[in-house]
Amino acid sequence: MLRTNFPSLESGKQVSWKITNNGALPLDISSIYLAWPSVNKKEVKVLLNGVEICSPDLVPPSATINSGWKGTVAARTIGAGKTGTLTFEFESTATCTDQSGYTINVQFSSGCSANLAPAANCQAAGGSALTISAKKVSWTITNNGATPLDIGGIDLTWPQANGKEMKVTLGGVEIYSPDLPAPSASFCSGWKGTLTDRTIQPGQTRILAFDFEKTASTSPSGYTINVRLNPGCILSFPSP
Repeated sequence: MLRTNFPSLESGKQVSWKITNNGALPLDISSIYLAWPSVNKKEVKVLLNGVEICSPDLVPPSATINSGWKGTVAARTIGAGKTGTLTFEFESTATCTDQSGYTINVQFSSGCSANLAPAANCQAAGGSALTISAKKVSWTITNNGATPLDIGGIDLTWPQANGKEMKVTLGGVEIYSPDLPAPSASFCSGWKGTLTDRTIQPGQTRILAFDFEKTASTSPSGYTINVRLNPGCILSFPSP
């Protein structure tokens, strides 16, 4: 049996996750799947209990590590009754520290696994279509649950012809002024206003809007949106 906790920011470029082996036998890592925010840039190092077990140099937003291990099998083993700290080091500062920005699946040679993933029962829903007018692209988000949901991060791709992404609003309130070049961006810090400004209350529908430098392409296929909500779920357009 395995027990895990939420990932934590250990230092500027590192995100760590604790895995406890509650079984009677040691467990050695055979593969790791990782998805992470693009703003962190490349994944450059993996450590277990401070010992480097892989130096992958992987590009975002996701990758699987199942070869190229450093050191011995013992270096990537969690002993019976022990807790191991698995640490991922990135090329850039890991400014996205909310759990919803990361997915981790660790496979052990015994056949068991440990998983960190966005909640499967996310109570939010995104609109099935975008509203595109002039320089603005809008998407509705509804909180169908019983607890507030706040935006922790956004991944966005858009047509080159739109020019820069200039402003993000939720319910008409500006929450970000990024001035980001096309065709993609990921952001999870530098918000404007308060946490309340980017929170969707239970039963509430709010419009998330992106303002561009130039007239927005009217083809919905030119856009992808991932909104990471706390606690722990992700909404995507188009829907997966």
